[in-house]
Amino acid sequence: MGESPISVGLHTAETPLPPRPPADPRGAVLPAETTLPEAGTSRPFLFLGKPATYTPGTGEPAATWERVWARLTGWKRWLLLTGAAHTSFTDLGVLMDQVGTEDGATVPGARALGVTRAYVTAFLDRHLRGQPRPPLDEPSADVPEVRFCSPEDKTCE
Repeated sequence: MGESPISVGLHTAETPLPPRPPADPRGAVLPAETTLPEAGTSRPFLFLGKPATYTPGTGEPAATWERVWARLTGWKRWLLLTGAAHTSFTDLGVLMDQVGTEDGATVPGARALGVTRAYVTAFLDRHLRGQPRPPLDEPSADVPEVRFCSPEDKTCE
């Protein structure tokens, strides 16, 4: 099996993906900063995170993304889901809502999971199937909780 043409789950774009890419249930950023070639990569890359941790210019976790961002020369997006917690990007947020356990999220688990699925699906459709997906082009009134960030300007809209 050849190398993957995209970055999936923040797995570095230059590292060949195994036949079944490993999932990191902790949601941790894989060591893209240390495994991404110094010259960077032109392969598509999607960041999807929570504002409390990954708003550009707000601390070391965001700075890690900023250092990787600077080495991405191809298509890239930095998206933040307003109201998200760590668990919001998996089905755990939905389960926590069902049992009444707090995870710090203000966006309902089902909504967060739906948004995550929609944007990851759009990313994969665009870059694996060659199908344009408007949600990735600009902020949408249909999904007001997703903010598009410009780390160069330290802004998100």
